[in-house]
Amino acid sequence: MTSTYRPVIVEWVDAFDGDGPWVYKDEYRIDPVNPTTIGWLLEDHHDDYITLVSTFCVFREKEDMYGNIMHIPKGMVKSLTYVDIPAKISKKRKRRSE
Repeated sequence: MTSTYRPVIVEWVDAFDGDGPWVYKDEYRIDPVNPTTIGWLLEDHHDDYITLVSTFCVFREKEDMYGNIMHIPKGMVKSLTYVDIPAKISKKRKRRSE
């Protein structure tokens, strides 16, 4: 299968809510999270979101089947970096007897 999807690394700011029940304004401190997500970009899928999938395949001779779809609001994206993956990846494996 030849992929038309481009692998990307997305750095983004996550939304969160405060810990615990009630808190005074002058005592409240935030601790934002800045995740990094790697996936295959579904270009032009939604106007307001970056859409990534971690897995795609051909199933029952039908293309474009996805697994683990993630939508990140574009306003929360800090950076999007395209990644090059070699067309052929191979490793020599050692035999257990070596």
